Amino acid sequence: MGDQDGFLVYTWALKDGRTVAAGEWVFAGQYDHDRGGRDAKDDRYTVTATASGRERAVGGAFAAHRGDEGDS
Repeated sequence: MGDQDGFLVYTWALKDGRTVAAGEWVFAGQYDHDRGGRDAKDDRYTVTATASGRERAVGGAFAAHRGDEGDS
């Protein structure tokens, strides 16, 4: 984990000679913040990967979930 140009960056790298099986994978992140609402309208994510010499990328924004508004 580190900071690059104002972005929080997590990097995972496989050990030499290791592979990941083809398929659909789910990554999750979580952080703590004060109780109550948190405006995530400016939060974004980008995932990049390289496989067989080709880079792939996906990205987007975070949607609010019921109860995230601090009403619980």
